[in-house]
Amino acid sequence: MALSTQRPHTLALALVLALFLALLRGVAVSGANAQARRRDPDRPLETNVAWEALPENLPFPLPAHVMHGTKRVRLNTATFTWDVEKCGKEKGGECALLKDAIGRIVNLIFSPSHKIAPSPCSDVACLDAIKITVQDASSIQSLGVDESYSLQVTDQAIQLEAATMFGAIHGLETFSQLVHYNAEMAVYEIAHADWDIRDAPRFPHRELLVDSSRHYIPIPTLRKILDGMAHTKINVLHWHLMDDQSFPWCSESVPELCKGAYNGQDKYTSGDLRSIVAYAHARGIRVMPELDIPGHSKSWCVGRPDICTARKEVITLAGGGAQTVISKLMAEIHDIFPDTLMHLGGDEVNWKTTWAKDPATMKYAQDHHLDAKQLYLEFVKTAHAEASDTLGVTPVSWEEVFVNFGQSWPKTSIFHYWLRSDQVFKAIGQGFNVLHSPVNSWYFDGQASYKATRFTDPCGKGTRDCSLVLGGGGASRNRARPGMGWRALEPVAEAPAAADAGAAADDAGAAAKAAAMTAAAGSTARVVNGVASETADYPFLASLVVTSSSQSSACGGTYIGRDGDDVMVLTAAHCLADSPSSIEAYFLRETLFQSSVGEIGPLYSSQYYIHDGFVDYTDNNGGLQNDVGLVRFPLDAGTELSFDPVLLPTANSLIGYGVTATMAGWGVLSPESTTESRSLYAANTSTMCLAQCSHEFFRTSVDLREDWHICAGADGVSICYGDSGGPLLMYVQSGADESDTSATATSGSYVQIGITSFSADCDTSLPDVFTRVSTYESLLRSQVPSLQSIQVSANSEGHCDLTFKLAVSAVVLSLCVIVVAVVLYVRRARRMRQKARDQAKALVANPDANASV
Repeated sequence: MALSTQRPHTLALALVLALFLALLRGVAVSGANAQARRRDPDRPLETNVAWEALPENLPFPLPAHVMHGTKRVRLNTATFTWDVEKCGKEKGGECALLKDAIGRIVNLIFSPSHKIAPSPCSDVACLDAIKITVQDASSIQSLGVDESYSLQVTDQAIQLEAATMFGAIHGLETFSQLVHYNAEMAVYEIAHADWDIRDAPRFPHRELLVDSSRHYIPIPTLRKILDGMAHTKINVLHWHLMDDQSFPWCSESVPELCKGAYNGQDKYTSGDLRSIVAYAHARGIRVMPELDIPGHSKSWCVGRPDICTARKEVITLAGGGAQTVISKLMAEIHDIFPDTLMHLGGDEVNWKTTWAKDPATMKYAQDHHLDAKQLYLEFVKTAHAEASDTLGVTPVSWEEVFVNFGQSWPKTSIFHYWLRSDQVFKAIGQGFNVLHSPVNSWYFDGQASYKATRFTDPCGKGTRDCSLVLGGGGASRNRARPGMGWRALEPVAEAPAAADAGAAADDAGAAAKAAAMTAAAGSTARVVNGVASETADYPFLASLVVTSSSQSSACGGTYIGRDGDDVMVLTAAHCLADSPSSIEAYFLRETLFQSSVGEIGPLYSSQYYIHDGFVDYTDNNGGLQNDVGLVRFPLDAGTELSFDPVLLPTANSLIGYGVTATMAGWGVLSPESTTESRSLYAANTSTMCLAQCSHEFFRTSVDLREDWHICAGADGVSICYGDSGGPLLMYVQSGADESDTSATATSGSYVQIGITSFSADCDTSLPDVFTRVSTYESLLRSQVPSLQSIQVSANSEGHCDLTFKLAVSAVVLSLCVIVVAVVLYVRRARRMRQKARDQAKALVANPDANASV
């Protein structure tokens, strides 16, 4: 086993991002500013576009005002010019940014590989110029800059007018979308003229967040991302530079921090950062850097362990060095990134599991009369003061800062919401500007549906005051392993719905609610139709709370032994696949998320292992493979486990089908449940033949293998959200024959034969799939020397796979016989009808013959 943290396939990542950005026309949000021209959110879209017959060159995102006609006009490419009539106060003013944009658009529209007709304008009028007027030639870009433009295309002229350089850049992008190459005529033309386009964004801040900490993103790939953003008029690259997983930036002021990079190659220099800022600026895109402090700082501890807790999990105020390092980094970031916003993170700071357990930090807190939460406040307050008072930029923080300290926070800050949309309107009510990036619909490596993505509005439903919502955008957290992620791109790639937007928005609300429930329980599989159980029956069963940067998820686990003084807990690999920063374990806990009398915990850990061969193929119905994870929990002084670990089956154990087994967990009782008690539930079931399971599970073929999987259920019970990682147990009586599957729990031991892996959305009529533990016994023993195992042999008589396949073959053969019989019957009936028609024709043609007969 090894912790998997790898680079993505660069080309695949770039292509997928380009695809996503090109298809994001309904998701790109736009913004509002009192000093800039903006789209009125209450004004209906002004267009004569017929949705049942969309023009093939309809611009995207759809402009605020767009009218078109039925003409086709050609461009005379031999003489076509880009005539800048005005750029600023005087004609011929300094317009380097505009000239650069024109050069890019020329290369985007006209391809040297396209053949051009010798005389494209011999039989029809051609346009040979676009006239461009820009009122303000300033190249300074900041939040709220006027991005409006107008573009008119007739059979007489093309005119582009913009208030600023950045509006002109957007107008040029729109013009490039109108021009198509007609291969049949070998000409460039604009269909559906005359075009009258007047556009201004609804929101001034329209971002895409990229995360280069969880997976390194090479500079060429970042440039491709920026190209895609320019095409869709997304105007902010939110760069999440560093996190727990790595610190890829080699800062000049604190160079030792980039020892926290993945390796010697996956690093950025300050020069690399400046090059991305310049590349983005040329395309009308601001770059907002994020220094996510103090919670997501584990990678800092590699190069600067002196500013971290003893366990090297997070930076600490003890010693005073962390604040100095932060101040240096902020000054350097401000020098590299000219944007007026600086994102300072502040999310997911679990002071109870980090600083409160660190002796040096708590001594500092006592000396300064602070508690652990006030240490959190001290970090973010000092960083915000540094940003606004010293550097003169506007600090941005994730919503947790408002939730914890918003009542006393300065109104000069901006809060960025990702988890709880209700907090957006609380912040607005207190006069704060906000950004909105909801995890359930705009995190594109999650499970958001197309409707949830398309119809989420930063202002929410209803007639709320939207003047303080600056915008928001999508987040590509890049958590997926190579070749595995970007799951939300499929719904985004669907054709935009032409159905009623109100109804679709209602559907999106329902989808978002379901996604929120899944997020709260974790993307994990509770025992449906089970019975409430006593934790004393399963003392080895652990309730796990797995915290990552996106959410806190509930999973199950089992105590399987010790490695020295450390408690080793077996769970599912997919529970740990989101790079968790903290994992909590509770034993003898009656109700999830609530303390119980006699419970043991929490035990804290950030050390875990995922099987090297773990693969998630659920998106293409392939299921999960090698879904095995292991968490190491250091045992605090004075804490002791008063029960034995669960037994595991040896590698030579035989566990077939028809075996009585027990599934247990704290998961939800149904996929629709939102107010469940989350008490421990258990249910008895039977194992199932794999061939039948594979057929039943998705009503198609799933890659289930005897050495990887055990199937059970489809008998009125099922696992559900929150049960993942829990056990499938077989009870073996003391002194009894292990092959006796009718043994009852009177005196004996539980053997864990499976790990809860995946199900068909909690459907009690379909089987659940568990990871077969016996396959991994030797591997687990190498990590857990004290592991206890027992050989078990349990199977019903008969040959499951053969019996099932014969039954399926019989059904298929019967169907074939029926089909052949139907075909023969139809053919015979046709011949008889044809013979009758021929006889009728003969009688009509020769009535005398009929009379003689």
